[in-house]
Order: sequence, then C-alpha cells, then structure tokens
Amino acid sequence: MTYITKIDSYTKDKKMISARVPEIYLDALYASETDVAEYGLDSTISKIVTIALKNAIEEIKEKLGVDYLAIEKFKHDMYDLQDRLNPQNKRDFNTLGEEIKNEAIKQSQENGAEIEVIPVIEKMKAEIIHDWKNEVPKASPLMKFLLGEP
Repeated sequence: MTYITKIDSYTKDKKMISARVPEIYLDALYASETDVAEYGLDSTISKIVTIALKNAIEEIKEKLGVDYLAIEKFKHDMYDLQDRLNPQNKRDFNTLGEEIKNEAIKQSQENGAEIEVIPVIEKMKAEIIHDWKNEVPKASPLMKFLLGEP
C-alpha cells in the first residue's frame, strides 16, 4: 500500500457547459434531492454530467478504437511537465493529438491489431524527455526522476 499517489491535475480545470435537456429529467432530479441527501448520497448535476461524459468517451473508444481521453491526458501531462521543467524550447502539444491517432491507426493496419494509442504516447513521451535532457539542468531532481537516474 502506498501513501503517496499521483494527482490527476487534468481533472482540476473545469469548463462551463450549457445544454438543453428535457425539463422532466431536471424536475425529477430536483425532486429527489431531499431523499438523496437523507441517505447521505450526492447527485449534483455536475457529477452526473461528468459521469455521462466519461461514459460517452468510453463508448467512443469502444466503437472507433481510439482512446481520445488518453491522448488528452498525455497532452495535459506534457504541458504540466513542460511548465515544471521549463526547457528553452517550448512545444505546442495540441498538434500531437492527431499525430498520435494517425500513428496508432497506421500501426494497427500494419499489424492487423486493435488501435493502441498508449504505446505511441509512451514512445513520443520518451522522445520528448530525451530532447529536453539537453535543455534542462542535469541536476534537476525532476529530470533525474524522469530519466530513471539516482
């Protein structure tokens, strides 16, 4: 068991959305608030929408074979890492999403296997960190950790 866990910083940033939904569903949700609270439960619209979005993304992954959430997590993690390492040459990771997807599709067609974005992401991350190796002070504890050095 570990007491130190990774913080998923990509879930901290929020966006306001607006959607038209049938009124009856919201009325039923609001009517249930008292009973739900009595049981110590929580049914906020924000949590419901978040769960629905996660489920929709998972369904898209199942139908199209592309893990768009993994790609977005990668981009977010790389921006976060770039901010902490502060290399001389800043990168725009938003352009990598399409490149990752296309490479994963190409590899799946060549191998006759399912589309796997994770190996493509891991390879790309290793290449980027290797490039940063010469730009970030070698004494940086974070860079040593990323490179697996003591």
